[in-house]
Amino acid sequence: MAIEKFDNELVEKAIVETAKEMFQVMPNPPMTNDPVTEICDVIEYKGRMRITSFDKFQASSFVTAVSFYGDEDNLKEEKNARATLTVSVKEEEAVRLLTGIGQKDFDEEDAEAVLEECGKLSVAFAEKFQTHLSKSGYMKFVMSEPIKTKNSIPQGVNFPFKMYKYLEVQFELWRNICFIVSAVVDPTAK
Repeated sequence: MAIEKFDNELVEKAIVETAKEMFQVMPNPPMTNDPVTEICDVIEYKGRMRITSFDKFQASSFVTAVSFYGDEDNLKEEKNARATLTVSVKEEEAVRLLTGIGQKDFDEEDAEAVLEECGKLSVAFAEKFQTHLSKSGYMKFVMSEPIKTKNSIPQGVNFPFKMYKYLEVQFELWRNICFIVSAVVDPTAK
C-alpha cells in the first residue's frame, strides 16, 4: 500500500536547517533568496528511485545519494530503506561551494576529485539531516555509502518503496540555483 503523505514540513525544515548550518561557515552567506520547495513524484524503475539533475539545472551537475536503513542487516542486504537523500550541485559552482564550506585539499581542476568532495559533502549533509530528524522523533538510521556520479543515477537508489512522493528543496546561491537536496522519508520510521 502506498503512503500518500509524509511529514513534508518536518523534512523541509530538516533540509533547510542543515543547509543553513553548512552555509554559515562561508564568509559571505551565499543564499540570495529563500529556498524553493516542491513535492515531486518518485520515478521508480525495478524497485529503485531514479535520480536525475540535468533537467533541474539545464547544465551538468554532480549528484550524490545515500539511503538510510533501520539496521545493519537491511543495509547489507540493501532492502527496506527507510529514507533517501540526494544532493545535487551544479558543476560550474561546485568548486566555489566546496571551498566556501572549507573543503580545500583537492584538485579543483580534476572532475573526479570534485565529485569525490561532493560525496563527502553529501555524507556530512546526510549526517546533520539525520540529527535533525532524530530530534523530531525519527529513529536513528544506518546510512549507506554515497553513490556519486554526474548528472543522473540511472540505476537508481534504494528508497522507501511504499512512498511515491519526495520533497525537493532548491537553494539559490550567488543568484542562481546551484544546490538541490531531495528527500523521501518513511513516516512510519518515527
